[in-house]
Amino acid sequence: IADYPGHFLNQLMWASASERARRVGWETVQHPFEGGSDHDVLLPLGTPTALSWHWVDPFLSTNLDTPDKVSAEEMKNVSLTHGMATLLMASASASQAKALLAELEGAAAARLRQEAELGRSLLADLQLSRVEGVDEASVAERVPVEERILEQWARWHDEALASVLDLPVELPEGGPVESPEARGEPGGSLAEAVALARARLRASTDDGPASLKATRLTVDEPDGVVAIVGGTLLDLANGGKGHRGATGERSYADLPDAVILFQGDEIVAVGPRDSVRIPDDTHRIDATGKWILPGLIDGFATLNNQEYADAYLAMGVTSIVGVSGGRRGLLYLGADPGPRIFPLEGIGSEALPSDEGVIAAVDALAAQGVRVALLMYGLTPNQLRLAHSRAKEHGMATIGELGHSTYAQANAIGLDAFVHTTRYSLDAVPRDMAAAVAAQPFSDELGSPKWRYYLWLANADLDLPALQRHATGLGRGPAALMPTLSLLYLDMEEHDNPWDWTTSAWISPDDVNEPADPLTGMHSYDQLHMEAYAAVAKRVLELERLYHAAGAHHIAGSATDVWGTMPGISLHTELELLTRIGLSPREALAAATTNLHEVFGFEGVGVVEKGGKADLIIVDSDPTQDLRVLRNPALVVAAGRLVRR
Repeated sequence: IADYPGHFLNQLMWASASERARRVGWETVQHPFEGGSDHDVLLPLGTPTALSWHWVDPFLSTNLDTPDKVSAEEMKNVSLTHGMATLLMASASASQAKALLAELEGAAAARLRQEAELGRSLLADLQLSRVEGVDEASVAERVPVEERILEQWARWHDEALASVLDLPVELPEGGPVESPEARGEPGGSLAEAVALARARLRASTDDGPASLKATRLTVDEPDGVVAIVGGTLLDLANGGKGHRGATGERSYADLPDAVILFQGDEIVAVGPRDSVRIPDDTHRIDATGKWILPGLIDGFATLNNQEYADAYLAMGVTSIVGVSGGRRGLLYLGADPGPRIFPLEGIGSEALPSDEGVIAAVDALAAQGVRVALLMYGLTPNQLRLAHSRAKEHGMATIGELGHSTYAQANAIGLDAFVHTTRYSLDAVPRDMAAAVAAQPFSDELGSPKWRYYLWLANADLDLPALQRHATGLGRGPAALMPTLSLLYLDMEEHDNPWDWTTSAWISPDDVNEPADPLTGMHSYDQLHMEAYAAVAKRVLELERLYHAAGAHHIAGSATDVWGTMPGISLHTELELLTRIGLSPREALAAATTNLHEVFGFEGVGVVEKGGKADLIIVDSDPTQDLRVLRNPALVVAAGRLVRR
């Protein structure tokens, strides 16, 4: 990497290939460098070059390497990838250039974190070798090498960010190509955006050797069996509703003076103290007077770096459904320690041309280890049925975020869950409005179909027959609702400043989409957007009260890190908001534990039972009386490791 200049071409090609892959289920991977072809000649000359290749069939370099062996579909995918990249390089708008800049910035952060993690891992391995008698100088000799690797990657990405200014950006009105000096658009020029991105990159690497820093948490890995002794194990079964007696009163099977034994990542026994034998030489944790519950699951969140991972664990979040791409950036899989990640990927954000394409897309996700399929706006009812059925064959959970198919149809098909109140309320509006949203689901312009729908929803009469029918359908259907109310937490009349929470000190505002102002705890929107978001925030709470009263069952997801949501913190605000719509604190806890275990079929997580995963939280007082005690757990057990701040 030290010999080559940085350039945007690599990320542009990858973004183009990824977009094609997302649409048709094309399997793609990327490498930082691949040698042995024409680009080897051009790169040392300073010419930006990227290699696209399909390696390798058995006919290569033989007399059987004839045109009939070439896949027309593969050639089409490669050609469209190159074509999309070429078109953007020739005619990018200012907004497209800024979008590419954002992609580059996300890629830079991900690469630097990955390289730092590899460096930490290598240094740890060398340290272990040194203890076993290998040359003691090996660690000290390797540290500057790892630092130079990080410096070169930072240099390369800085140059790549700067190269965005080489694009012949068109005027927003579609007029003639701008000169570099004339580039600009409302909200700041491209040159200003590039300068800010480069400044953020430099700030993130200012620490030099400190970029090889490890977790902020204290992590212990006891040998042998561990016993948690004496606490009260909470009953969160049946959605936290307990058991209704003959006279209608509810009771709960909380287990006082409990003993939980685990070894490594497996719970080996659970029961009252007098019925569980604790082996000799067991590592004991005294939980007398404390409360025990499963580790929390965030059902819709991203993890971009070690700081995010630390924040999740410090707040008791031991598993997430990992969402990546777009505003959330790349999913970082190298955190240590970190929560379990159940990867989620979407299918059908745009219309798919064929049923075969739907099947291929699901198969491709399953091959990549995706555990949750997000079935989206572009799927027709028949495609939705096919995608759900195929996902179930692969053991994947399904979430609906729909447009061309209705949520009533999705309930009839049997999807596991729906996500975002603002999205799964779409059945209440006229179908032409729903179709317009499906065609353009993500615009933040107040005049867009999405926002016309949001404002219609905010102003609609809650007694509207269509809305009442929809609430009844959601209440009776099998799909769980994941409202992600925390998306609008900062726009509600009553909310905390998330930067006042202890773990927020670990998070950079630059990593969060639309972060709250650290001083005010508010968004920095213009007045029109502030009023619009506030109106929608008020309405989603009213809608969820309606859906809850109709019998809907809920699961918890924070939507981190969009619209100011933050790792760990926003799952706790989600639990608080679930109580505002009518759930009890115990039911809210179930929404982040046992409900997700049951709805998504996540084996061993979200529950405390023999054979389950060793993910646990110990707190000092009863969280069913005050959820805020969860914000500072006495101990978190994550995959059998003891985690403390």
